[in-house]
Amino acid sequence: MGQVRRVPESQQDAVTALSGSGPAYFFYLVEAMVDAGILLGRRGRWRPISWSRRRSAPR
Repeated sequence: MGQVRRVPESQQDAVTALSGSGPAYFFYLVEAMVDAGILLGRRGRWRPISWSRRRSAPR
């Protein structure tokens, strides 16, 4: 699953900022990529990848 590490109290703020903000940075990157695609002329319907995988997944 994951790892547990002891961090000195003086570094707690930095660790919390990095680990808590990771997902936000990822979604910011994805949003920027979508915006770039639109600016480059990619228009039309699009769906998140997870939607297409749900339909093709065995039931």
